[in-house]
Amino acid sequence: MSALNARNIPVGELIKEKRNAANDPADYFEYIMFAWGNCQAGDRLVMERALGRFPNEEDLSIYFKPGVRFYFKYDELIKHPRAICDGVLPMKVKDEIELSDWVYKIVIPAEMKIKIERDIPFSLKSRVIYLENDCKNIWDWSEKVYQVIERNYN
Repeated sequence: MSALNARNIPVGELIKEKRNAANDPADYFEYIMFAWGNCQAGDRLVMERALGRFPNEEDLSIYFKPGVRFYFKYDELIKHPRAICDGVLPMKVKDEIELSDWVYKIVIPAEMKIKIERDIPFSLKSRVIYLENDCKNIWDWSEKVYQVIERNYN
């Protein structure tokens, strides 16, 4: 769900929150944003929210903790009735997206498996890949995950 739908807080309040360290514009809170598969922006955002500030070099290497990554086939996702290409992001979808209908693969750090496995709906279990984070930083992790996705692409 978009931040607006998930949190049910007016956009004006979402914009002012400390967690909006990137100073996203109002309309961003109405969408689910998508980046290219080899992009580390999502993991940066997870770190930023956990820290309450922009992550520094140490945060992105020594203390880096990856988040869950969702991968979509953009040639399919563009068919979503609320998909938009805004010229900034590869794509965004307004309001919400049903994962079971659209997600291709979900990469979950292996260290989170026990904590998260029981909450994954049966319809998504075959799309989940648990991956060990044996990387030295966010960039290595991003590359490792993307290579796994490319190998599994069918």
